[in-house]
Amino acid sequence: MSKKPEIRIDIADWDQEFMEAEPDLSSDEAIANESTRHTTPSLARMTIAARERGIAPDDILSANKVLLQCGARTEISSKITRRKEKVQLANGLEVTIREFVGAISEREEPEGDDQLTLESTADTLAKSDEPETYVRWQDEQAKERVYRYLQQIVPGHIYTHLAHLAAAGEDVRQAANDLSDRIEEMVEELT
Repeated sequence: MSKKPEIRIDIADWDQEFMEAEPDLSSDEAIANESTRHTTPSLARMTIAARERGIAPDDILSANKVLLQCGARTEISSKITRRKEKVQLANGLEVTIREFVGAISEREEPEGDDQLTLESTADTLAKSDEPETYVRWQDEQAKERVYRYLQQIVPGHIYTHLAHLAAAGEDVRQAANDLSDRIEEMVEELT
C-alpha cells in the first residue's frame, strides 16, 4: 500500500511575523484596517498564522487546501499569460500581444465591482464542473472572449475608478473625456 501524498509546511516565520506585528485580524473589517499598515502578502501570512493559533476565526480565510490550490492556480495562470507573441497588423505596425486568452467569468458581478475575491475564487473552485481554459489568440473563441471582456468587464473597472474620483471631488466628466481621447489615440495607432 502506497503512502498518500501530503503537504506540510513550516510557518514559524509567519507566526513570528504575526507575534511581532500584533495586528487585529479578528474580522474582515479589522483586516481591511490593517491593510493600511501591512502589505497584502504580509497580511495573508499573518492571518494564516493567527487562524492556526486560534486567534482569528476559522472562517476568516478559505481552507488551506483551497488557499494552496488558489495560489497554484494563480501561478499557472501567470506563466500562461506571460507568454507573448509579436504580430504585424494590416497597417504594418508590429505589436506584442498575449499568446493565449483566458476564459471570462460567467458569474454576475454587482455593477461596478471589478475585484475578484478569494472567496469567489474558492466558490468557483468548489462549484465549477468546467475548469477555465485558455485558447490561442488566433482562435475564433479568443476574439469572442476579448470582445466580451471589453464590453462586460472593462466598463466595471472604469466605473469603479470614476466613482473613486467622484468621491474625492474630482471632475469625473474630464477624466472620462481624457480616457475617451486616449482610447481614440490607441484606435488610431492600431488601424
